[in-house]
Amino acid sequence: MPTIQRYLSEKNLKRFETDFKILVKIVNNSNGELDIAIRVNYLNIYYKGNSLAKISFKEPDKYKLEIHNKFFVGTTADTPKFNEKVAESNKTVS
Repeated sequence: MPTIQRYLSEKNLKRFETDFKILVKIVNNSNGELDIAIRVNYLNIYYKGNSLAKISFKEPDKYKLEIHNKFFVGTTADTPKFNEKVAESNKTVS
């Protein structure tokens, strides 16, 4: 039976350690409600066992964040005003 390999490349691990310090702190302080799972060069974030988001590493030094509709629809990020701010800051949201 093949083994499942879950890892981040050395470069992406360093990027994660630098760019997502606040996320790690939030997860550590969530009393087990949040979890980060390492996959093959991407991460999944879980909330109470439900898939909340996926973080993919893009070049150069960018990320793709996919948020499950269940955790996005109806939030402050699900508004035209938020999307305008994102466009103005020249960042992409998926």
